[in-house]
Amino acid sequence: MRLGVLGDGGVVGRRVVELLRDADHEVVPVARGDDGVGLDAVAVAAPWTASGALGPNVPAAGLDLGAATLPVGGPPRVPHAGWWGGLGSLLAAHALGAAADPREVHVAYALPGTARAWARLPAGARTGLVELLLGGPLRARVDGQVVREPVGEARRLAWFPRPVGPWHAAGVPGAEALVVQDPRPDVVRSWLAIGSLAAEALQAVARLDPDRGLGARLHARAGSGGGDPGDVRWAVVAEVRDGGAGVLRAWANGTDPVRTAAALLADTTTRLPDALPGTTTLPGLRSTQAQLDALADAAVLRWSLARPEPSQR
Repeated sequence: MRLGVLGDGGVVGRRVVELLRDADHEVVPVARGDDGVGLDAVAVAAPWTASGALGPNVPAAGLDLGAATLPVGGPPRVPHAGWWGGLGSLLAAHALGAAADPREVHVAYALPGTARAWARLPAGARTGLVELLLGGPLRARVDGQVVREPVGEARRLAWFPRPVGPWHAAGVPGAEALVVQDPRPDVVRSWLAIGSLAAEALQAVARLDPDRGLGARLHARAGSGGGDPGDVRWAVVAEVRDGGAGVLRAWANGTDPVRTAAALLADTTTRLPDALPGTTTLPGLRSTQAQLDALADAAVLRWSLARPEPSQR
């Protein structure tokens, strides 16, 4: 296929290009404002906030979460096709498929050893996370309605797979409240594993105007330096409260969240030309198990689905 990549010079974009070329696809760099004519699909691996990033025929999708789109005619497109948002939505959809009476969905992300992990993340990835966390109130589904809430206000204990284990987590912006289309759960939230003091600081900073004061300094520092994310460990868990049947947990873990994001985005882009009309979510692209297994086969992650004993809830 002839595939375009917007953001091919970025840390995620470069890896997407490598993966697509290794799979014998022709890869074409795409600039903002291009209409994508002559391309089979486009991988978006760059942050943007304005709509129409690829011109009038290609809709924009989100904030630095990765997206795949067809270049002409609009949908199908798949926003939130990266590590943050995309992987969590896949795990949530897989757990929901095994639930009889899902009431709540909680998707939590962890970067154990946060200070060290932060120093090793590329500058672009850190800037994207800062923009995401400080970009305004988070979206959550509460009582069946998508609402906005202050960042860091909600707290819970998130149960990650070993070797990470349970962590305190704060409510943060994520794609799950929008991407999880199963209408049964009344509650859908996104979480970040973080200590209680750090959660208080996050809540305070999120209230600031990111164009001044501490928010601006954090944004500036995030965009400098950076290292090799190859040994940065991560974990994601989607917990579904299944009525009287207890809890279902779909989890994944691995190293190098940038590599994981690139693999997920590259796979999504190559499959989009064959997607059913109207496809708008990563879980709707094909079987969630097939997507997770493909990432496991590529040695990008390990994943599983379990219904823990009451003592582990």
